[in-house]
Amino acid sequence: MGFVCCARFRLKQAFKYVVVASLLWISASSVWTHFRRNKPTITPKGVVSHISVADVQNVLDYVSEHLKIEYQLLMNEEKSFLAHLKLKNEGGRTIEPCCFTIFFYHFNPLDAVNLHKEKTPYTIRYFRNDTARNPLSPSSDFEVRHIGGNSYRLDMTKEFKGLLPGEEMTIVLTGFRWIVSRSMIIPNWYVASSIPSSRPRLIRSTAGDDLGFVAPFDSPEKTSRSASDSLRPLLPPQRFEKYRIKDVRDSVDDILPTPSVVNRPPVPKELNVESEIFKIYYSSGLKNEATYLKDRLVIDYIEESSEVDCLEKSFLLKLDNSLRIDESDKGKILPQGYKLTVDANRDCVSIVGATSAGVFYGIVSAISLMKSTSPTEFSLPALELVDSPRFEHRGLMVDVARHFQTKEKIKHLIDVLATYKMNKLHLHLSDDEAWRLEIPGLEELTQFGSIRGHDLGEERHLMSMLGDGPFTNSSGSGFYSVSDYREILRHALSRHVEIIPEFDMPAHSHAAIRSMEHRRMQLEARGYKAQAGDYLLHDPDDRSSYLSAQFFTDGVINSCLESSYRFVNHVVGEVSRMQKDIVPLRRFHFGGDEVPDGAYVKSPICTKFLQSHIDLSGPKDLKAYFIRKISEILVHHGLEVQGWEDGFSSASGKMMSLSSFKSKVVVSQSWYNIWERTYVKRAYEYANEGYKVILTPATAVYFDHPQEPDPEDWGLHWATRYIDIKRTFFFAPDSYYDNIDFDFWGNRISKQQMCGMTIECPPLKSPENIIGLEAAIWSETVRSADRLDSMVWPRLLAVAERGWHKADWESMQASCNGAEQDCPELKARRKAKVLSWTKFANTVGHKELRRLETLGVKYYLPRPGARVLDGRLEVNTLFPGLVVQTSVDDGMTWNDYDSNKHYSGTVLIATRSFDGNRRSGAVKIAVQ
Repeated sequence: MGFVCCARFRLKQAFKYVVVASLLWISASSVWTHFRRNKPTITPKGVVSHISVADVQNVLDYVSEHLKIEYQLLMNEEKSFLAHLKLKNEGGRTIEPCCFTIFFYHFNPLDAVNLHKEKTPYTIRYFRNDTARNPLSPSSDFEVRHIGGNSYRLDMTKEFKGLLPGEEMTIVLTGFRWIVSRSMIIPNWYVASSIPSSRPRLIRSTAGDDLGFVAPFDSPEKTSRSASDSLRPLLPPQRFEKYRIKDVRDSVDDILPTPSVVNRPPVPKELNVESEIFKIYYSSGLKNEATYLKDRLVIDYIEESSEVDCLEKSFLLKLDNSLRIDESDKGKILPQGYKLTVDANRDCVSIVGATSAGVFYGIVSAISLMKSTSPTEFSLPALELVDSPRFEHRGLMVDVARHFQTKEKIKHLIDVLATYKMNKLHLHLSDDEAWRLEIPGLEELTQFGSIRGHDLGEERHLMSMLGDGPFTNSSGSGFYSVSDYREILRHALSRHVEIIPEFDMPAHSHAAIRSMEHRRMQLEARGYKAQAGDYLLHDPDDRSSYLSAQFFTDGVINSCLESSYRFVNHVVGEVSRMQKDIVPLRRFHFGGDEVPDGAYVKSPICTKFLQSHIDLSGPKDLKAYFIRKISEILVHHGLEVQGWEDGFSSASGKMMSLSSFKSKVVVSQSWYNIWERTYVKRAYEYANEGYKVILTPATAVYFDHPQEPDPEDWGLHWATRYIDIKRTFFFAPDSYYDNIDFDFWGNRISKQQMCGMTIECPPLKSPENIIGLEAAIWSETVRSADRLDSMVWPRLLAVAERGWHKADWESMQASCNGAEQDCPELKARRKAKVLSWTKFANTVGHKELRRLETLGVKYYLPRPGARVLDGRLEVNTLFPGLVVQTSVDDGMTWNDYDSNKHYSGTVLIATRSFDGNRRSGAVKIAVQ
């Protein structure tokens, strides 16, 4: 599919440009000489004739180097935004109106009203240009077209007369909803031509995640979603008040996540561990755990042993499947529990687990307690602790479809998850934007569907999206081979982390659909027409008009094709085979979310299908039919069923009965926002029905969101304006409605308001069906491994804490509904929450951030708080223990904050990492 070269030269205009070019650049390139000597013409297809590939490439190269693009947000309203797109020619030659198109990605739909009316491509609108010759004059020089997803193209029309050296144009952009984070403006715009053999080029002014081409968001109109938005960027004094807690430096002895029972001797003692002297003895079946401990402490001697008591100068690892917390625990056995005893008198450490996982977690706790005095010498406090997790499922979902993370990064992530006793890694392996796992027999899924780059017709691979730029070597491309995946499985098994693969369907399937269409075309071209449609996922004659949540028009697998279920069965079978001899696949996540209205409506195949299936009332019933068919396939393979909660809803929005499925275990992953009246009750409804439920509330644990309401903070904000670690920490899984606090706009709301007369909030009758807590990191803006780290850590520490340990304040329910001063129970609960947060924040700041650095994690550095009191600068941090630095020369030099120093004038302040290599965003404060 070609690009429209929007130009038709008139002889008089051509002469004008020749004169200008001659004056400005004596040694003009051959392309401009060619323009003087040859009058280009427009063919019926819109392609400029009489221009060589070399000439076109010269134009693309020039635009790449010399076109400066600046994106300038002007204002937001509740349902729209207004921005200026400035284009400036900073080179010495005229940018002629010929032969190129600019491609870019824009999260907010441009002119969303028109976006829903036609099928792709969508002509969004004509814009006005702003030049020095005629400011803000009406013009049709440019048009923007929707390509698919949130990808757009900016084309010149025949009215465009060129851009002289030094000249600037301003295009007015309007669109749907608001933009309050600079990270929502996607980088790596590029220029390309339809001329065969020409090569696209990245526009350098837009390159990179520093977003240098995005103007500052420096006024309330830019940093607020609307005039009624209650959430504004924090000023340094506001941040100071928010951070105010006691600095408790002895938190370095605490363990995250918090153990169940800890007993310390009246008189503190320590056990000194010397790696050259100490030995490790382990019971049969614990070699993996013993090796893990050996590698961490550099101990040479390990031996399998039947010893029941630990010997002097040793670690003893053993199993005891009757392990209990205490006699009052009603005989409850702890499958992931452990008992850790550090005996300073006998110079030994005993770790007993109900399972090998329990022993592993005991080792993790012991390592957490160690203080290193040298690379081979450690000290441990004498204690005894008995511990077990609150939830069986403690996980993280990582979206590797939107942007890929390497096998090495996933293995590193598994190591860090295991350090904090998290045991599930849910890999989102497919979406509209890519397919990431090799499937033998369907190689096109990765040979075609894992690659993104400039290919408008998606003939060789998927089109560039999400800031990939024009080339296929970005994080938009990549996949795990069978060998890679098996290596990840083995590593995860050694760390007691279960990999849960997800392939999202029937929606979010553009990549799979296009891959199987590519397969069909390749087979037909080779003469295998009979087999070409075996795994086809779409009806070629489907004229249904719909727009998915991510603005795709072709992203839903056809539920009426037998080939769709043949495809699913093949994928499930191959993934099961990959895992069989390492760790058998137990549960398959099929996604199931966000099927758009309008799918299947004009599919001839579905029309015929519905005529023969009278139990289905119409196209809207086809999603539920698809889910039931998938569950049958999974049961056939002996697998449990897991999907996002809306995947288990019928056409009316009601929960599908468990009797619809043949699987004994159906897991619903609950993700809807807590402030949404219709959905707040869903988690408990599903649990009460008999579904197993994993809590993944978007407003508390979707880590693709910013960490404070600041335009410089990275992330999207569709579920809530921001999610800081305190919001995650105070999420109460066992009392879901108590988490109702603020609405979407930041206005305070209550459980009484949400669960009033219009909405029934059913109580949880089957708490055993809430099986876990899982955070999610969607990767639309996560284009690197370092960005993944900063979005996940340290927020995930709060998920690890809440998934393992139930805090005292969670059980402190208040029977009174009045103000806190009139309700002692509320007052007591608030005090308990403050104490709990103080302990956690100090442990993170004084201990865990250093550990994360040691593990190679580039965690998020929060901006500091600051205030001026009696002429003196005072600072604090979200996590006591973090170092604060100051600069009095506008960031040229930085020094550690000194409380005894008298600062004056404008001061920049920032937190820094303990290794000194990284610094948070700087904030400015005036000291008088």
